[in-house]
This record gives sequence, structure tokens and C-alpha cells, in this order.
Amino acid sequence: MPYVYVYQCDACRFDVEVTVCREFRKEPDGTRVDYEYPAPDLYEWPPRRVSGIWSHLWCRACRASRPLVLVELDQPAEHPVQAFLAAEARGMNGSETGPCPTCGEPLTVDIEGVPCPQCESGALHNIGEYEP
Repeated sequence: MPYVYVYQCDACRFDVEVTVCREFRKEPDGTRVDYEYPAPDLYEWPPRRVSGIWSHLWCRACRASRPLVLVELDQPAEHPVQAFLAAEARGMNGSETGPCPTCGEPLTVDIEGVPCPQCESGALHNIGEYEP
């Protein structure tokens, strides 16, 4: 299940979301976007398909949240649980990080106390978390 940590600057109120293990789908042009579950009372045809799981983690060098693809399915699946089963089969537990796709530096989940990238005078602090 995806999880989002919300951090906010104590000076300018700029906020950052760090997302762990969120499903994604691909647009016709190949762009990855967050998978949104259809409304329970809505019948869609063709059904939405999930293409994998990604996280949006913090890069200290870029001072921004960056995507990290954890699992990309060979073929899109009709149900998101298939992406999570593929991740589990690869031994993943949801705490995986990796290199920034922009600069190559390590990505991180915990950014408590990191200097604010917007005002540079405040620091980011966790103000909450939620399941999207």
C-alpha cells in the first residue's frame, strides 16, 4: 500500500511529499503517472491497468523529490495487487531507495531537518502522513 510523508518548512510553509510504493500506469506516450483507482460504482472500459510501482523520494543534491521505479511489469496488469506481488517476489519490502534519476546521488525517505529548498532559511519537518 502506498504511503505519503508530508514535510513542511518551519519558516515559509513550503511543503514536500515523499511517497513510498505508489502504483503507476503509463500514458500512451510512455510517460509514467500515478495510478488512480476508479470509483467503486463506475464501470470503465477498457479497465485501467497498472504498469508498476514507484516511489518519489528526496534527493539532497537536487533538493527535490524524484521518482524511483521499483518494479515495472512486462505487461500492464488489470489489478494493482499484481505489481505488489511482483515486488514481493523480488524480495522488496517497501523501504528500497536508489540513485536519483537526474544526478545519481542516493535518494532518501527521511528529510526531517533538511534545509528548505525554497527559502533556504527554514528547515523541513514532518507534519503528517497519509495513504493516498
